[in-house]
Amino acid sequence: MRYIASKYNKQILYFLLFMIPVMIILLLSTWPQKKIIRNAFEVRNSLTYNIGSETPYTGMVLDTITTKIIEYYLVDGLKQGNFIVYNFSGNVEVFGKMVNNKNEGEWKYFFPDGKIESVGNFENDKLTGKWVWYYSDGSLKKIGYFHKGQENGKWVEYKKSGEIKQETYFLNGKVVNSVKQEELKFS
Repeated sequence: MRYIASKYNKQILYFLLFMIPVMIILLLSTWPQKKIIRNAFEVRNSLTYNIGSETPYTGMVLDTITTKIIEYYLVDGLKQGNFIVYNFSGNVEVFGKMVNNKNEGEWKYFFPDGKIESVGNFENDKLTGKWVWYYSDGSLKKIGYFHKGQENGKWVEYKKSGEIKQETYFLNGKVVNSVKQEELKFS
């Protein structure tokens, strides 16, 4: 009799050990979950709206495009303030400011590992002033100047060793003169 009771208890124990996790899984799968609501936007006449709304959107936008996370703010449907692009590793790849949907002031671009790739300014959404580019090891790659979005003045490109590779002169986006370092050497 004791053998039958002990065999019966083992079967109940095995049944409970199997059924309790199954019941927990079933219960958790039907438990009310916090829903993540994503805003769906549309752009009309350069203003951003929630789809179906007649009021331009104000608030933070956090979105993904391919392998990038984009963060910016909208005020009355216009991009205003910081504009940041991150990679999925969490490193910033682009950082700048927006004013009325236009790039303004200093913008920085970074390699995926977080090292600086280039830095320069925008004015009214156009490249302006001095821009500097770097190799991934941090050494200087190129320095150039823009005026109203077009290359202007002297541009210098460097080898990784720091030697000048080439000098190019621009006027309103067109090359006026270009000299490679090898052409400057005298024999």
